[in-house]
Amino acid sequence: MPQPSHCKKAAAVAFFVEKVSASFVSVLTPNAKSGLKIPAEIDNLFNMDDLCLDFSGNNSGGKPAVISAEEILSKNSYRDFKIALAGSNCRLCALSGSRTRIVADRGSDKAKILVIGEAPGATEDKEGKAFVGRAGKTFDKVMASIGLDTNRDMLICNVVKCRPPGNRRPKEEEAKACRRFLLRQIEFIRPKAIILLGATAFRHICAGTKKFSMGEEAGKFFNSQEFPGISFMVMYHPAALLYNVKLKPAMEEHAAKLKTFMEGENIFRA
Repeated sequence: MPQPSHCKKAAAVAFFVEKVSASFVSVLTPNAKSGLKIPAEIDNLFNMDDLCLDFSGNNSGGKPAVISAEEILSKNSYRDFKIALAGSNCRLCALSGSRTRIVADRGSDKAKILVIGEAPGATEDKEGKAFVGRAGKTFDKVMASIGLDTNRDMLICNVVKCRPPGNRRPKEEEAKACRRFLLRQIEFIRPKAIILLGATAFRHICAGTKKFSMGEEAGKFFNSQEFPGISFMVMYHPAALLYNVKLKPAMEEHAAKLKTFMEGENIFRA
C-alpha cells in the first residue's frame, strides 16, 4: 500500500534529523528555518513549506497545522471528514484570520433533513457548533413544536464554516472557498430535503435556479437541477424572528409543511 504524502515527508524529516548532530537538534528553534541546509536527496522529496510544521512561529499558542482541502475531502466517512475539517486550520479565505473555531455542523449525520444557514455567529464561533446561539434556540423551539429534535432529526450547517467579522454576510469568494466542503456534506448525508434558512443561503446554494423573492417563495418546496432527487424549501432565518415576531406564524406554517413532507417520505419520528 503506498504511503500517504505526509508519511513520506515525516520519513524524510526523520532521515534528515538522524544525519545531524544531537547538539544541533537540541538548539533547533522554530525561527531557524533560514539556517537549515537540506541535502539534495531530502529536498527532492518535499518542499519544506509543505510540512505540517510551521517554522515561522505562526503556529505558536497551540494552533494546529494546516490540513489541505484535498485531504479533508478525501475522507471516506462523515465522522472523519468532520474531524478533519474542524481541526484543519483552513486558510482558504480571509475568514480564517478572525475566527476562533471552524464550525462544521450540529445534529445527526444519519438524518435525512439537511439545514443550511448563512454563517456561524459569536456563540457558534466560541463553541464550535452550528446554531447554538439565540437564533439556533429559536429554530429549535419552532421545530420542537412539530415534534422534531434538531439534534436527532436534522444535520445543521452553514454556507461558510467560519464567522464573518461583525456577523456580516459572507462574501462571494468566502462562500466559494467553502463550497466544496458543503457539497461533500450533501454527498455524505444524501438528504431527502434541504432547508435553506434565509435568502443568503438560497443565493449561494441555488444561484441561477430562478428569480427569488423571500416573501413569495418561503415555505414552498422546489427542486434544483444541480441536486436531483433532493427537495428544497426556503424558510425564514430564525434570526429574523428575533427582530420581527410577526414572522413567527409563517415560520410555524412552513415547519408544518416540512412535517407533512417527512411523513410522506416516511422519515418522521414522533
